[in-house]
Amino acid sequence: MKVLGQMSPRAIQPPVMKTMNQLSLLTLIMEHGPISRTGLARLSRLSKPTVSALVESLIRKRLVSETGAGESGRRGGKKPTHLEFNAAYGCLAVGEIDPLEIRLAVTDLKGSIIAQAQFRTEAQLGAASVTGRLKQGLGKLLKQSGRREQLCLIAIAAPGRVDVRRGVILEAGNIFNWENVPIADPLTSVFKTPVLVDNVVNLAALAEMNYGAAKGVEDFVLVRHDTGIGCGVVLGGKLHRGSNWAAGEIAHFILDLNQAGKDWTPRGYLELQVGADRLCERMQRVQAFRKTLPRFPDGGCELAALFRAWEHGHAASRKIVTELVLHLGVTIAHVAATYDPSLIVLQGEIFPPLLEEIEQVVKRAVPWLPRLAVSKLGKD
Repeated sequence: MKVLGQMSPRAIQPPVMKTMNQLSLLTLIMEHGPISRTGLARLSRLSKPTVSALVESLIRKRLVSETGAGESGRRGGKKPTHLEFNAAYGCLAVGEIDPLEIRLAVTDLKGSIIAQAQFRTEAQLGAASVTGRLKQGLGKLLKQSGRREQLCLIAIAAPGRVDVRRGVILEAGNIFNWENVPIADPLTSVFKTPVLVDNVVNLAALAEMNYGAAKGVEDFVLVRHDTGIGCGVVLGGKLHRGSNWAAGEIAHFILDLNQAGKDWTPRGYLELQVGADRLCERMQRVQAFRKTLPRFPDGGCELAALFRAWEHGHAASRKIVTELVLHLGVTIAHVAATYDPSLIVLQGEIFPPLLEEIEQVVKRAVPWLPRLAVSKLGKD
């Protein structure tokens, strides 16, 4: 069976070709707008009459709007009418299921936030409770935004291994202990719209590819640290998810061979060494930290305090940070040797203060050090 890229133009039926050309023009308008019909013809290599006909169809559908006249050419003449993508045509509902909180937003079709909300996950109440809170929160936010009838897609960033085709969390072992939790079907049944569910690190990698440090990079890896640690792998400009939806599950790296015989599931050896909650536990056991750290109801702590103490030469903090740097440096070296990316993006509050130390460890492990860059996108 031929794939589309292998088919000759003659094999594509005219209605399909028309739809493909419309999508191509819409993408160009989104990327380059405001843009004239002449500019579209030049970029798309379609004839001007074809571009004009397809643009008129997009205008009738309200996907594209005319935004006024541009500048005349060198020879003067009629000013071209500019075209722009109508981001208000529809809306997206997006969310992230985090160990501590569920974050939700309604955006226009360019990603500008219209309304947002967040509330505690309360994972201890079970998967059904969390998915129920997710549905309820989305419903309230869509009503608040006044865009319920314009909803085009729901996208959920979820923890653990996610079967993207079915929208099911196969396994989330950090603090959730979930197995085979459906996310897409319950949301589809309520909101009657397509639902995309993917691993949170994969979606963070897409964000870096489109808006962040990896823009224009074909092969890169995002390493994300929070309560858990994981990778988003992009090869040839596409997310690589693996045959078990487990590509980038570096939480299961075992870096100490003396520990290889132990059962480290479900969280994995590496996550149990460097997860934010585990770092906080180590800090809470140190007397000097106990006196100065604010208490968090979830048992967390301020990791910035660890790095402040480390910079001032505090002995206990030096030990924690030294082990953390070694674990992270060796992990990143393994990632570099496995995927050979041109860039590794680091996301998480622990990376900015430790970047130079981590680079030194990676340099000693692999001779082809990829470029390391700290993400500047933040949680959104």
